[in-house]
Amino acid sequence: MKNAFKLFLLAAIVLSGCSSSNSDKAPVVVKTEDEKMTEALVGEFYVDNRTEEDGTNVTNITNHYYKDGKFDGKATFEGYEPEFGDLISVTIQISGTWKVKDKFIYYTYDKVTSDNPNLDAEVMLESVRKKNSPDKIVEYDAAKVIYEDADGKRTTMKKSY
Repeated sequence: MKNAFKLFLLAAIVLSGCSSSNSDKAPVVVKTEDEKMTEALVGEFYVDNRTEEDGTNVTNITNHYYKDGKFDGKATFEGYEPEFGDLISVTIQISGTWKVKDKFIYYTYDKVTSDNPNLDAEVMLESVRKKNSPDKIVEYDAAKVIYEDADGKRTTMKKSY
């Protein structure tokens, strides 16, 4: 019986030593896929220049996603005005909030501005809000995020360093 008590006491000391050394370690935090995607999106991105189906060139495309859920973006659109055939260039800036849910990026647009005084900011904002649909994240890592819009068009955003 004495030996059993000594064995029990020794086991208690050893086990309590193990548990105290484990309590010094930080707990393992398992992140959801949405949390990982959110972390990948925080920062500044650029998108390669592209030409739309109507011939409009889109250049200088940048997006900045902030940790606090805000974002801003900018792009320059260059194309020919259909009625007169004049080449026009317009830089548009947009800002609002964003969040990732179920592998989609959801946006709320707060402000749209343009360097063209003939474009009505409120009309542009309303137009963006009407077309608003979440973008599905199809691939991401520390250097890029690839998303697909509601029309199935894929866009690759590359981190700016």
